[in-house]
Amino acid sequence: MADSNNNVLKRKITIVGFGNSITEAKTQMPDENKRWLKILDRKLSNIYPNYSFTVINSGIGGNSAREAMARFDKDVLMYNPNYVLLELGGNNNDPGRPERRVLPNEFMDHLSHFKDSLPEKTKVIVITFPPVFYDLHTYWQNPLYKEYLYETEEELGIEKYVNITRRFAKKMDTLFSICRKSYLSLEK
Repeated sequence: MADSNNNVLKRKITIVGFGNSITEAKTQMPDENKRWLKILDRKLSNIYPNYSFTVINSGIGGNSAREAMARFDKDVLMYNPNYVLLELGGNNNDPGRPERRVLPNEFMDHLSHFKDSLPEKTKVIVITFPPVFYDLHTYWQNPLYKEYLYETEEELGIEKYVNITRRFAKKMDTLFSICRKSYLSLEK
C-alpha cells in the first residue's frame, strides 16, 4: 500500500508489555535499550520491515496483580494494542505487607477482567516466571520471609499462580509461557 506520493505505508502494530518487574526489566538492566521489550522492538522491525512497531513497556516492578490491574486502562487499553504480552502474579504473596496479598480467586477475577476488557482485535501472549524465580525474587532473598513463604507455598506460592495463568491462557487459546519453556529447556 502506498500514499499519494508513492511512499510505502507501513502497517502499524502496537504491542504492550503489561506486568511487573520481569516485564519492566529495570532491576537487572539499567540500560533501557538492553531490556527485552526494546530488543523485541528492534528485532521485529528488522525482521518485518513493512510494519511499523510501537512496543510499550507497561511493567512496574513489585506490582501485585491488583496493583497492575488498577492501572490497566491507562497503561494498556489507552494504546488500543494489537498484542499484549501479559505477565502477572509474581508479587501476589507479599510476606511483609499482607494487605497487598492477592489470593488465587481474586487473581482469577483480575485475569477475567483483563480478558473481558480487551478490544476484540487484541491478541494476548501470556508469559510466566522462569524456574529460577525463587533464587532471584526479593521476597525469597530476605531471610525474615523464608519461613512464611515455605509455609504458604502450596496455597499461595508462585506455582499456584503459574498454574492459574496456564489455565487462563489455555481458555483464551493464546500463546503461553514462552519464557518458562525456554528456561526449562535449558535445564535439560
